[in-house]
Amino acid sequence: QQEKLELLACPALGLLAEPGESAAAFRARVDQVAREERDLAVQALRNKYDPKFQQLQAKLDSVDGKLAEQKAQATAQQVDTAAAFGGAILGAIMGRSAVSATNVRRGASAVRSAGRAKKQMGDVTRVEEQRAALLEKWAVLQAEANAKLATLQAKAPGQGLEIVSAEVKPRKADTDVGTLTLVGLPFRRDASGASSYAFSIA
Repeated sequence: QQEKLELLACPALGLLAEPGESAAAFRARVDQVAREERDLAVQALRNKYDPKFQQLQAKLDSVDGKLAEQKAQATAQQVDTAAAFGGAILGAIMGRSAVSATNVRRGASAVRSAGRAKKQMGDVTRVEEQRAALLEKWAVLQAEANAKLATLQAKAPGQGLEIVSAEVKPRKADTDVGTLTLVGLPFRRDASGASSYAFSIA
């Protein structure tokens, strides 16, 4: 009940030196545990951000596919529009009547084709804006993840962790009782009341 044990301790990691463990050995153990905890923190950071990047990548892939399709449609529509206008102009020039019914129909078709081409280009622009917004989100997320990772890696493992001297008191829970043996030793009292063993020890 009166005994105390002085041991080194690292409160930040909840570590306590073993009895007889040297200061150097305990410091090495603290550094090892700190490295392991840092690695776990880095892995936890990756587990947190990887799904977010994967989600953004899936959206980018979808937008890239849509953008390629829209550009192809816009290009085809531009070709159709050029052909329609070209046909209308040639019809007006080569026809006997500059305002024939055929030329009117060709002109109307060219106008409709131009409207469709304009719409297709507008679709391309909207998809490009979506892609730019996704890339901006990616950059913000990347900067956030990099900042947190840099904070974790800024200090060497164990650096700045205080090691103190801790006083360990015995507890009943730590008491290990072995075999308990009761031995009876007979003794006698003489006339004066003095006690003496009733057997001899060789």
